Amino acid sequence: MGKDIIARDSLSLQQYGYDLTHMAWECRIPPLRGYEAAVARLFDILLQWGDSRKKCNALLLHEDEKRRWQVVMEAVRRMAAGEAPEPLPTREVIALNFEALFATVPASPSHQQVARSELLVHESEWELAQGSAGSEETVEQVFAKYFPKGLWPPLEDWDPPNEILARLHRLFLAVRQSQGRVLLFVNHFHQLLGGEPQSFSIDAAPLFKPVLARREIQLIAACTPEQYRQYIERDAAIARRMQEVRLLSDQELQ
Repeated sequence: MGKDIIARDSLSLQQYGYDLTHMAWECRIPPLRGYEAAVARLFDILLQWGDSRKKCNALLLHEDEKRRWQVVMEAVRRMAAGEAPEPLPTREVIALNFEALFATVPASPSHQQVARSELLVHESEWELAQGSAGSEETVEQVFAKYFPKGLWPPLEDWDPPNEILARLHRLFLAVRQSQGRVLLFVNHFHQLLGGEPQSFSIDAAPLFKPVLARREIQLIAACTPEQYRQYIERDAAIARRMQEVRLLSDQELQ
């Protein structure tokens, strides 16, 4: 069903993503029971894509990574089999490939790893701007310093400060080019927002914020409740674009 949805020459989708829908088309995803409520809730959120007043990006929360994956895989299977509300059967789900995204790249002056603090306004400077007598003028000066092209430049004009973000940027462009037909699944979503810096030195919030606000991509994200509280909830611009789905435990399912 609909295997011509996405052109297979989209290099970034192939390089940095796993095509879950293609797996379902090949009958490599078996039916799973016990996730009806979670899958139905996920579908409800995804169907709000066309209503700008509602959140259309789902954030699955559960301690067990396996359970998060199972909900997504069952949703993908139903979409590919035509067992989901329209237009979801025409959508293709691509899971972010973290290993490919963070694969070693040759160092270059223009693409060095950038620490989280270098991508954001320094907290002390921001607090000083907000507390100054001419606060509006001072805040504008801070924005002009850190965001010379505007706070949220168009996606094609965004200048990635390092190779990892450049790869993510290319992936987002490919997803946007699908005109809403590709959904991106990001497990361990917090790792792209400065979480676990000892393992992943990246803060992609400046990239996520505009594309989510403009609905240029649609996202299914997942992490633990604690990771959500520590790394995502504190960023209002990200959190207000996501609808949390708290998955039930084994005891609650019984």
